[in-house]
Parts: sequence; structure tokens; C-alpha cells
Amino acid sequence: AQGHRARLLDGTEVFVKVQRPNIQKNIAIDLEVLGYLANQLEQHSEELGFLRPTRIVDEFARSLSAELDFTIELSNQQRFSRQFSKRAGVRVPKVFQDLSTRRLLVMEYIHGIKASEIDALRAGGYDFEKISDLGADLVLEQFFDHGFFHADPHPGNMFILPGNVICYVDFGMMGWITPSERDDFANLLVEVLAGHYQPAVHYLLRLTHCDGEPDMGELERDLEMLVSRYFHGNIAQFDVGAALQDLYSVCRRQGLSIKSPIYIMLRALGFVEELGRRMNPQFEIVKHLQPFATRWMLRRYNPMRLAHSSISVVDDWLALTKELPQNYRQVLRQLLHGRLKLRHQFESVDATLRSLDRICNRLAASIVLGGIVVGSAIVIHSDRGPKVLDAPVMGIVGFVFSAFLGFWLLWSIIRSGRM
Repeated sequence: AQGHRARLLDGTEVFVKVQRPNIQKNIAIDLEVLGYLANQLEQHSEELGFLRPTRIVDEFARSLSAELDFTIELSNQQRFSRQFSKRAGVRVPKVFQDLSTRRLLVMEYIHGIKASEIDALRAGGYDFEKISDLGADLVLEQFFDHGFFHADPHPGNMFILPGNVICYVDFGMMGWITPSERDDFANLLVEVLAGHYQPAVHYLLRLTHCDGEPDMGELERDLEMLVSRYFHGNIAQFDVGAALQDLYSVCRRQGLSIKSPIYIMLRALGFVEELGRRMNPQFEIVKHLQPFATRWMLRRYNPMRLAHSSISVVDDWLALTKELPQNYRQVLRQLLHGRLKLRHQFESVDATLRSLDRICNRLAASIVLGGIVVGSAIVIHSDRGPKVLDAPVMGIVGFVFSAFLGFWLLWSIIRSGRM
């Protein structure tokens, strides 16, 4: 999108965001390429396949689709503004809904300094320690208190205003995490910080997708080593980015992939930690994480919330008992009439069939290749038909084609790693 500074007829200074022409067509092509590359990575790269790149690209495509509709961004911006309407230290630009469309977004113009412009902020006398602490608290409030968060809070999307106020911009990419995901994430943090690795593994599994059955003992040991490396040393040296990379490695070894909303949330947390360190070398993200996780845990055991959860469980059981007789009669009726079918899915069958299909294709190509070589040799030996360089044209064409086919067959075998 293109951004322009403008002025309304009444003199109000605004920022106008305009969608570039043909952008949707160009993005569709880019997403198709990304999807292909993600699929190749997932199939052929053990290092990156565990991240499930296709799921990340799908999530990115959904976010990008929302970004192309400025009415969605407008709605996100209004919701985010309502979230923090009573919160000191944060500002969200006002949007002009009556002047905005799907391809045009008009909002209040912000006079401030981008968080990425460290030298300008230092010259302006801003309090870096206060800003870094506020930035961490605001992001964690988005995660734990609201479940609706800015998914791209890099320094270019934050302005610092007088009074050390943080102003967020660009609400095209947002993230959502459910209350149950917040519960699991908070539980994971609390158990990790307390050194309780067995329950921590349980919550880690709830935040990931698993293709098979992980080795629970090994996973518990890996998690303990990870925690002892980053949490039991000098907290001031804690590096979110490095810790996440090691966590991804642990997940990869166990065939786990982190759920997309959690991945996006951790990515946003990494942005905040990086900015905090740039502004304040003594910044410690863990000191902010721990109280938020503990507060969320205490909130879980609030009597009103427990009562509401109990009512939901009772409602589910009542619905189940109501549906059970009808479902039982349906199964019994199908059984009596011989129409009951049992379906069983073998997870490895598809992979086996694909492998068998490749083997058959290569075998067929080899047979065809052999036939072409033999046929071309016979044609050349017959010394008949049109000639080039004193050799029959059809024979030369056959040998050239068989050479290409042979190279393709050899390359496909080498690429599969089964030479």
C-alpha cells in the first residue's frame, strides 16, 4: 500500500493509505509460489519441515487477504482502540470510517518518532527504560487479557509520543488466541519457571501438533536442559530468539509443530524483546512474563469463572445424555439391517502408495528408455532415411531424446537420496 499525508476540508491532518493497483493479482501469484516452496520444504527438509511451512503460509495467506481489505483493518484498529481506551501510556490513531473503503483507509496523522529511530529518541530525551517496560507489558496484556494482539509489532509499526506514550499503527495483521490456549501457555510458563517438567511437557503438547507419539522421557529431558540453559543462568542475558530456536529444535526432534497462533504470538514477543534490548541493555522479558502468567493462573481459579466452567460442563453432559439414546438406536438399526460400516485409516498407506507410484513411473521410464536406445541403434545400423552427418536423422533424434530421458531419470533418483 501507499501512504500519503493529507488534509481534510476542515483542516484536519490525516494519513491516507491507498491500495496499489493490481496488488491482489500479484499477491496471488506470490502466494502460489510460497505455497509450492512450503510444500517442498515440508516434504524434503527435516530442518524446517517440523514447522509445518504449509500451515504457516496458509495462516499468512489469510492474514494477507484480510490486509487487502482495509475495512477489516479499520475494524481491527477500532477494536484495538477499545481494548486500551482506559489504559495509560498507549495511543491508537482515530480512523475516519465514513471516508474509508476496501481500498482506502483514512486515519488521524500521528506526530511522533518511530521506535526504530533510537538516535532521534535519545536526542528527544525519552525514557528508554520506561518505554521498554511499557512495550513488554502492553504486548503481554494483549496476549493474556484480551487474546487479540498486534501480530507485527516491529519498531517500524510503533511511534513514541511525548510523555513516553506508545502509539501502534498498521493493524492489517492481527493474531487471536483462545482462552484455552492462554491457559495452556500460562501453565507452561508457570511449570517451567517452577522446574516441574513433567506437567510442562503436557502443556507443550497441547500447544503443538503431533504427527506421531513423542518420546515423553526424552522430551522431558530436552525441556529440562532448555530451561536450565536459559532460565537458571543470568536472566539478564536471556535471549528470546535463541530460546525459541532451541525450542523449535526440540519440537523438530520429537515430530512436533507449534500451532500457528502460538508461533505468531512468540514471534511478536521476539520483536518486543529485541526492541527492549536495543533501548535498555538491562531489559529482562522474563521479569514481565512471570507475573502475567501467575495472574492468569489465579484468574482461572476465580469462583465466578469456576462456576461458569462447571455450568458449561453440566450443559455438555446433558446434551450428551439427550443425544445418546437416539445415536444408540441409529447404530442398532444399521447393525440389524447389515448397513453398519467401520472405517479405518492407515496413516502410512498414502506415503507407501506415493512411493510405489514413483517406483512404477521410474520403471516405466527405464523400459521406454531402453526401447528407444535399442530402436535408435537399429535405425542407425539400417543406414536408411534422411541423414545428418552421415547418420539417419531418426536414430539421432532417438538417442538425443533417450539422453534427456536418462538424465531426468538419474536426477530424480539422486534428488530422492536413494542412489
